[in-house]
Amino acid sequence: MEKIDLKKNDLEKNNSFEEIWVRLKDSKKILMTLHVGPDGDSLGACCAMKYVLERIGKEVKIVSYDQLAENMKGLYYSKEVEFGKDISEIDISEYDVIIFLDCGDLTYVSSKLNQNFKLIGKSFVINIDHHKTNTYFGDINYVDFKKASTCSVLIDFFKEVKIKFDSKLSDMLLLGVATDSGYFSYETSEGALKDASFLIENGAKYVDNLLKPVLYNQSWGQRRFVALLINNLKINNKLKVGYSIVSNEEIKKFKINLADVRLGINELQFISDFDFVFNLVELNDIIKGSFRSKKGVDVSLFAEALGGGGHREAAAFRLEKISLADAEKKVLDTIQKVGIHRY
Repeated sequence: MEKIDLKKNDLEKNNSFEEIWVRLKDSKKILMTLHVGPDGDSLGACCAMKYVLERIGKEVKIVSYDQLAENMKGLYYSKEVEFGKDISEIDISEYDVIIFLDCGDLTYVSSKLNQNFKLIGKSFVINIDHHKTNTYFGDINYVDFKKASTCSVLIDFFKEVKIKFDSKLSDMLLLGVATDSGYFSYETSEGALKDASFLIENGAKYVDNLLKPVLYNQSWGQRRFVALLINNLKINNKLKVGYSIVSNEEIKKFKINLADVRLGINELQFISDFDFVFNLVELNDIIKGSFRSKKGVDVSLFAEALGGGGHREAAAFRLEKISLADAEKKVLDTIQKVGIHRY
């Protein structure tokens, strides 16, 4: 595995914001998709981009095969997304541009994981992201992994191209800034707080339109899933890691989806006894794995070695369907092989 220089942001690989804006202004029909198991950054970034582009007369569609987590379904701008529709089912040649936001690579674009989604047609691909493992798969790319969220990247983009920030745009962007920084608890929190302050000054309502409807509005199924994660917790004292494994059979009764499952790992990081944590959740066709760092352990290196990616503090991966016992061994063996690297 190639060692990534974590101190160097590969901005020289990026196209300029002006190039992106010119391409968007020259387009008529634009397509976007939320990523697999959409989170707040995916929803906020796509809805914000749609809002901006429609203000300049563009026709924009957002699709998502996967549903949102239960506590995000009530957000007023979630209605901008056509749920239950996978991008692989759409004739993308009808669109001038496809914008992928918050997608590190194309494996996180389509929920139909048994299909090889390919960008076939005349559409031009724009890739905007903040994951350091981004593969720069677009015709135009802009990736800044020092940013707390893709919404934070969009703030810089919209500022540079002179977009007016109103309360609606600011609400959408604040969702991604807050949720992807762990509500301002990750390493990127200083920048996230500055972004949040800017958005609040421009009309975002942090308490009424974010904290109350999202953070303080989790379903009974979501909380029962968290309780199960804690109840199933295992400890590896040698690696100083805590981890939880949940079978598909165990979570069926909670009636939660992939987006809900993705939120569970955040709760394990509040336990003080470990240097980092991970979980393995068995779904119908894959095993979903997530890491969170607690004491300066770079968990992105583990996720990369397992075919995934992310950030030093938060990373994820997917495994083809194997037994949970085999998945547990594979992850622990990978951690030992990669070794503990601190930042």
